[in-house]
Amino acid sequence: MATWIAPIDSETDPDAPLTSSLAKRWDNNVIAMTEGASGAPKVQDGALSTTVTTAGQNWVTNRIGPAFSGSIATKIEDAALSTTATTAGATWIGNRIGLQTAGAVGTYAMLSIQTAPGTSIVYSSGVGALGTDLKYASATGSYLGGSPPGKWKSVGYAVGGPTGTYPLNDDRRVTMWFRFE
Repeated sequence: MATWIAPIDSETDPDAPLTSSLAKRWDNNVIAMTEGASGAPKVQDGALSTTVTTAGQNWVTNRIGPAFSGSIATKIEDAALSTTATTAGATWIGNRIGLQTAGAVGTYAMLSIQTAPGTSIVYSSGVGALGTDLKYASATGSYLGGSPPGKWKSVGYAVGGPTGTYPLNDDRRVTMWFRFE
């Protein structure tokens, strides 16, 4: 991690020469800012673009998904971002999450477990499943649509059991799920 070195006035005065050591510190300071080094300025909400892009949605999704998948892949360290919540910041994140379609990575859905007859399984919080093993459902267990794409993590508790014990339309098979991949 780069170290933030505060500028010295005498080196940045209008008539001061640009030296290689000063240029190197400026170069390191840019890296230190993006890594969230101690003393470095934080990226403020006002500096963030308000235009929603696929890249922006992916940036947010990549920070939500790892909490469930166990891997973190970031290009800019989260520590570089301001920790002060603002309406502008909440709107910026909300715009990137809110425009996602149902079933997209980073979204939640109420889904029912679809286990084979005679199979008994418990899905507690954090347990994963393929979308092909789930169906969109209501809280009463009624099916509302087909299977979602991708990989999902349970954020609640549901059971799947042999037909007759927990029928396929039983509300005990339904819980909230988060799509992480």
